[in-house]
Amino acid sequence: RLRRDYQTTMGAFFKGMFAEGELDSAQYQRIVHEIVMGGRSPDPDAARQSLLILSAVDLRLVLPSVDRPVLLIHGELDTICPAAASVYMAERLPMASLKLMQGCGHAPFMTRPEQFNDLVRAFLAELV
Repeated sequence: RLRRDYQTTMGAFFKGMFAEGELDSAQYQRIVHEIVMGGRSPDPDAARQSLLILSAVDLRLVLPSVDRPVLLIHGELDTICPAAASVYMAERLPMASLKLMQGCGHAPFMTRPEQFNDLVRAFLAELV
């Protein structure tokens, strides 16, 4: 589908990144303007390659061997990659910290940047 109709497919993906009611119209338009109109959409070939890698690589068995602190931040209403995926990883990563962002979809760093950055800063502060 990505190969046949890149624009429509990416448009549907972009809309699916946000949970119902997560953004008001002005916020959505700002993000569309900054990301899509700002030329930050992925190159079609890069998008296809990324999807191929995601579908071909399975790293679940190595999770228990990760010996570094890991911060997982996930939108609880993510329909692109359900929050259960981060729960799964957090249960298997020995030093994982999982933060579920309430009311957020796939891109809480876009919709709640202050809250997202606060979580990252707090995690980093614990490391020093």
